[in-house]
Amino acid sequence: MSMNGYDHLASAILKTALDSGADLAGFVAVSSMKQAPTHKLLTRLPIYEVIDFSESDTAVAPEEVPIAKCRIELPTWAETLLIIALYHPEDKPALDYFRSSSSGGSEGNLQLIRINNKVIRWLEENTSTKSRQVPYGIDKGGIGLKDAAVLAGLGVIGKNNLLITPQYGPRVRLRALALQVKLAETGPLDFDPCLTCDMPCRQICPRKALDNKIFDPMDYGISELPAREGVYDRDACALESDKRIYPDASIPQKEEVESGDLISVSCRACEFACPVGI
Repeated sequence: MSMNGYDHLASAILKTALDSGADLAGFVAVSSMKQAPTHKLLTRLPIYEVIDFSESDTAVAPEEVPIAKCRIELPTWAETLLIIALYHPEDKPALDYFRSSSSGGSEGNLQLIRINNKVIRWLEENTSTKSRQVPYGIDKGGIGLKDAAVLAGLGVIGKNNLLITPQYGPRVRLRALALQVKLAETGPLDFDPCLTCDMPCRQICPRKALDNKIFDPMDYGISELPAREGVYDRDACALESDKRIYPDASIPQKEEVESGDLISVSCRACEFACPVGI
């Protein structure tokens, strides 16, 4: 395929993703992901077993990894990742509900899967390009989606350790699709709204998960750390979301879930405090 042919394919894939419901979309090379901060950091954390992306060719990641460590891997043929984002405004909390009766994750994640499936069908009908959904969680064989989105030009990592997009701030949900074709990367962006911000995200956190330095570059040998300065306490953040489990009668938009469901609701305080995209 000529360079113009690849450019045409890239444009057509992005258009298909956006026409199918994605609010943002871009490309990142698999080779770039090997150098991404998340990938480098996880190689230094004992809980993860990071497989070189070129060594895996499983059909789908297993629901449970039969070893003690989480694994990060992609199929051997993957050259490019399509990264899509779905806008998640504050007035649609049900997009983030994790329901006790559902094995498919949140509705937002299911919407992203449906968008990727439409791209897969378009590729099957119009090209010979192989593609595959990438699992959301790193513990299921997924990737560092925020880093991927930065490299694809969707936004930057903010001081709340979230992806900050120019259009929607941090109020987005992400998903990836592996593609068997080498396409030009669409990022990164020349954009950094956190440089002059007074960090309301850090001030509002109910668990103070962004108050203390957790990661040090001397310990991990890398300069790009969670929340940009190594201050993100994942365990403290998880405690706040873990306590937000409600019966269906006490949550907003309860008509979005089945009767009798228990609903786990993310905190999102730092998302709503961010002034970008409002």
